[in-house]
Amino acid sequence: SKPDRSYIATWTGADHDYLTTAGNRTYNHYNLAIIHDDLGNIKLAEFHYRTALQLRPNLWDAYLNLGNLLLVSGRTIEGEAIIGQLMQI
Repeated sequence: SKPDRSYIATWTGADHDYLTTAGNRTYNHYNLAIIHDDLGNIKLAEFHYRTALQLRPNLWDAYLNLGNLLLVSGRTIEGEAIIGQLMQI
């Protein structure tokens, strides 16, 4: 079962903005993607996985999670392409 991350819904835009600009941005985006994925915010999860991959193209966890997110969302061709990219790193 997924951990309870419902408290994220109480964050303000400033909290979210800080996490995407401060410190290790790659892992901030990756962690936000996981949280949004858990909460069912598919578009935000996808955005943050893709941003993490732009910042660090060899982050295999993000490829795997993004690929699975796309597959589960019915975007099979895109999901398989992302998983294929994972196999290249």
